Amino acid sequence: KNPTDQSMCVRINELNEIKERKIAELKDDMTIVELGFRDPTWMEYYQQKGMKFIGYDIVKFNILRAKAMGYDARYYDLDDCEPDLDLSEGDLIMCYQVLEHLSDPYQSLLKIYESMNPGAYLHAEIPIEPGFPRVKFGHMFPFGENDLQNMVKYAGFEVIGWSPEAWPNAPQIMRVFCRKPVST
Repeated sequence: KNPTDQSMCVRINELNEIKERKIAELKDDMTIVELGFRDPTWMEYYQQKGMKFIGYDIVKFNILRAKAMGYDARYYDLDDCEPDLDLSEGDLIMCYQVLEHLSDPYQSLLKIYESMNPGAYLHAEIPIEPGFPRVKFGHMFPFGENDLQNMVKYAGFEVIGWSPEAWPNAPQIMRVFCRKPVST
């Protein structure tokens, strides 16, 4: 199935370019974990490509719906960060448009980092909305232009690259691609 969602296409194209240019070792048989999946669009896309996919969400209805469709969907509250988060199966962790919904995204990035295996990758995206939280969208944290890059770096990740490329009529965004170092 080819994605029709423009935001999904931008992210897929970016990951494909990272793979093709050998910027990172993204294998065809990797396990992908999505944090904050909302609906099983990514699950369907990658499972049709034969990849293992695990999705975490905070909304129990989203989890029940994804499970009813045969997907591996699990509960986790990134705002609470308790109990332990298990990302040990993930070669690539995707976290799109989630961190701005958290009251302390840095604490969540620390938890994500702690839960990942060394050598695993994180691909995260946030809207740039400096100044004050956009609570009408459920946004609790106002990200500025360099905040995400700095947060992942301070959490311990090795920043490989970032991109502000968005899709038509999208708000300003920032995506970062980083890796948990093999040796710390």
